[in-house]
Amino acid sequence: MRCRRDPSSKGARLRAPRRAGAAPAAGALEPPAAPGTVPPPASASLPPAPRDVDAAPRRIEGREPGPIRHPASLVIGPHGSVTGDLHAPEIIVEGEVRGDLHAGERIRLEAGARVVGNLHAPRIGIEPGARLQGRISTRAAGSPMPLDDSGVEALLAGKPGSAR
Repeated sequence: MRCRRDPSSKGARLRAPRRAGAAPAAGALEPPAAPGTVPPPASASLPPAPRDVDAAPRRIEGREPGPIRHPASLVIGPHGSVTGDLHAPEIIVEGEVRGDLHAGERIRLEAGARVVGNLHAPRIGIEPGARLQGRISTRAAGSPMPLDDSGVEALLAGKPGSAR
């Protein structure tokens, strides 16, 4: 082991002033950027994050606070736990959720799922073994369809256009 005062030690090489145009020592840190120049962002070498328009399904395995909004399918894994509301086109719960679930297409509670909150989706599936403490709303947003007796009879007779 060399003393840090030894001119050939790594510490001495890092502290030594660099000559203009000289290559940096192995393992040395880059000097700060000159005034008026902008250094490249640290994320320049990272791949771009997926955008909302082509977002991939998201899987949660662990504790995560809500609310969570995702433009694609959202899966809460068997070891996943979310506290807060969820908003996605499709939500599949295998773990635990404490909050309301809002899906544009469907919600599915797998066996072993535990949900304390309300479910809002046009289609809802609950497998045997799943636990739910809350209410279920299957009416699609923006499409209320209250029918009176004559409207029900018209639908059953195959004449949906004659329902009021």
